[in-house]
Amino acid sequence: MIYGDAAKTTTAAHSDEARLCHGLLDDEKKVKGNIVVCDGDINELSSYEIISTVQDLGGLGLVLITDQVGAEAGYYGDFPATV
Repeated sequence: MIYGDAAKTTTAAHSDEARLCHGLLDDEKKVKGNIVVCDGDINELSSYEIISTVQDLGGLGLVLITDQVGAEAGYYGDFPATV
C-alpha cells in the first residue's frame, strides 16, 4: 500500500494535492504494484478519473476516503476500488 502523499511526483507543488490524488500520481515506479490510498473530497476529479489514473500506472487497487454526505456504493468494473 502507498499513501497518495508518498506517491507524489518530485515536481508536485503541494502535499495536500498529492493526498487527494489530484493529477500528481504520474510516477509509475511509485504506484505500480501498490494499492493507493487517497483522501479528501472528489470535487475536482471524479472517483472514476482517479481510479483510471491509478489503474493506468499499474496500481493494484484504490482506497478513496471521503466524507461526502450521501455517498453511495459504486461499480468500478473489474478494478478493485472502494470509496
